[in-house]
Amino acid sequence: MTLFKTKDLRYLQNGERFGGAFGKIFGSILLKVANLDNCEVRSWTEEHSRQLKAFVPSAMTATQVPGVSIAVVQGGRMVYAEGFGVRSFGDAAPVTPLTRFMMGSAMKPLTTLMMARLVDQKKLSWSTPVAELLEDFSLADQEITKRLELRHTVSNSTGMPKRDAEFVFRHSGISAQARLAQMKTMRPTTGFGQTFQYSNYLVAAGGYAAARAFSPDGRLEDAFKNAMTELVFTPLGMNDTFLYQDDALQGEAALPHAIDLEGCARAIPLHLERACESVAPAGTAWSTAPDLARYLLLELGRGCMPGGLRLISEETLLERRKKGARIAENFFYGLGLVISEECGTQVVYHNGNTLGFSTDLYFLPEKDLGFVVLTNLRAATYLLTAIRQKIFEIVFGAEPKAEETVQAALKKRAWTAKVNSWVTTDPESMTWIDTLLGTYRSEELGSALIIKQEGHYWVQFDEWTSALGSEISPDGVRLLYQTTPPWCGKKILISGSGELVMDFGQCKYVFRRQ
Repeated sequence: MTLFKTKDLRYLQNGERFGGAFGKIFGSILLKVANLDNCEVRSWTEEHSRQLKAFVPSAMTATQVPGVSIAVVQGGRMVYAEGFGVRSFGDAAPVTPLTRFMMGSAMKPLTTLMMARLVDQKKLSWSTPVAELLEDFSLADQEITKRLELRHTVSNSTGMPKRDAEFVFRHSGISAQARLAQMKTMRPTTGFGQTFQYSNYLVAAGGYAAARAFSPDGRLEDAFKNAMTELVFTPLGMNDTFLYQDDALQGEAALPHAIDLEGCARAIPLHLERACESVAPAGTAWSTAPDLARYLLLELGRGCMPGGLRLISEETLLERRKKGARIAENFFYGLGLVISEECGTQVVYHNGNTLGFSTDLYFLPEKDLGFVVLTNLRAATYLLTAIRQKIFEIVFGAEPKAEETVQAALKKRAWTAKVNSWVTTDPESMTWIDTLLGTYRSEELGSALIIKQEGHYWVQFDEWTSALGSEISPDGVRLLYQTTPPWCGKKILISGSGELVMDFGQCKYVFRRQ
């Protein structure tokens, strides 16, 4: 096990520029595993189940994760499924293998599986222009609009920027059609095909375009739901997988959590997770570990179900795994999948993060192994890393490093609390904010109302409210901090003219006083 090399870190440090995607793509890769090329692959046993079950609870405590669900597949079957912890802090309801979690961007492989099945059925091809399938679809650059094919929408290689803040800050009542209309103002920030750059908007466009080929009429939301249900969920037997929150909550469901200013997990409002619904193909689904295990068995079966029934041609399935945009050394993005050879064998995966959930979905085709880990905490990076490493230790005899990752999580928590201690939350030291009280508006993100209530300061956005802290740097720069989840620690810069500025890497948004 070694840390990332210097040149790998260069890519990580540029994560904000390239869309902040590394929280999703590298979310559970803090340490490299030992070379697995010539290692012995051990068949999963009850003793292995015992080892994993003994490790997970203490790792959860250290990383502040309320609930976890895990499934492991090997040899054409699910060999392990277990739930740990609770569905929500403050509630004794336990997580079981049937508990539904939001899977975030780990849904992207399922979206491209749906697209691939339509390719098999000759209803479209990977090179079909998006504008040919979606009426009125357009980007700000008409040349790129004409060049944009289905393949491009799920390859993260078009140069289109990540603008997730726009669907997080304003999502109530916004339809898929209205969300896609926002893309008319979007321009690339790098050349077409030059570099890896994450875009949930483009994946949404691709998924909806494919769904329109499947269901020519009706709302885009319905067309996508029909396509996913009939082409993926039903044939795979994923009966506990749902695209939208209302359906998922009809059964056993976990609730979302995020880390606060002190490094502790807190529940966040459930309605915030609806932010993803207007970009559903990019990551709105709720699922269970056993349901996602069924998907992994299809991938490991190269398009065949465990009983031998072929669901998709091997050629079309594997097209999604071809190396595309280079993310870092030995890391590439395919079509809704990350392809890596960092440990001497091919590892195919996708991580997922929402405002209150994190997911890992992995399979090793040459080793006949796959696993999924679902959690109800945003950015549960250390736990996902530790469980991934523990499974590799169990199956491959990899060098023991899982416990080291847990200890790193404890150090990170202490470091976070120390860093955030610089944020002032004492109302008497924040009276300078009185001059900022009032209503502000951003054309893209909506309204922001700064208020003072019972001596404390708050910011109210269209979708949520956060308590405020502050900081004045030695050079006089004034900053506000959101001090409660979902975006605890997110800075708001006060410009010289009194505007509120929020920096999201590729895009800066300005709230002007009304």
